Amino acid sequence: MNRYRLFSYGANMDLSTIGERYLKYTSYQVATLENYQFRYNKLSLDEKHSYANVVERKGSKVEGILSIVNKSTLKLLDKYEGFPEHYCRKAIYVKTLDEKLVKAFVYIASQKHTGVGRFPTSAYRDKIARGRALIRKMKQI
Repeated sequence: MNRYRLFSYGANMDLSTIGERYLKYTSYQVATLENYQFRYNKLSLDEKHSYANVVERKGSKVEGILSIVNKSTLKLLDKYEGFPEHYCRKAIYVKTLDEKLVKAFVYIASQKHTGVGRFPTSAYRDKIARGRALIRKMKQI
């Protein structure tokens, strides 16, 4: 069975979202994507709202969850993320809490599906807030 590292920074950090989508993550840990910045600039399909994205920005960093997924979960994620049209999947080095650099897949919005002036729904923001709360708990362990 193939296994892949995945760095999640948006709704895919939220345990309820993971369960709703029948995703199977293993080996959760906190990691940082360096020289990237978190943004809500991925346009929804109807272009009324925005979703999470990361953009290159020297000196910035994004905390997220590093996990291991199998091939079937990666395919499900591709579907939910609109890969390859809406989000591309890049292999990028992330840094673990113990300072190790590991290569992981990161979903990054395609430029033609980004924009400004749209905001995430409160339900979507709540998912990300729950994911960030999980990160805080994991850092305390």
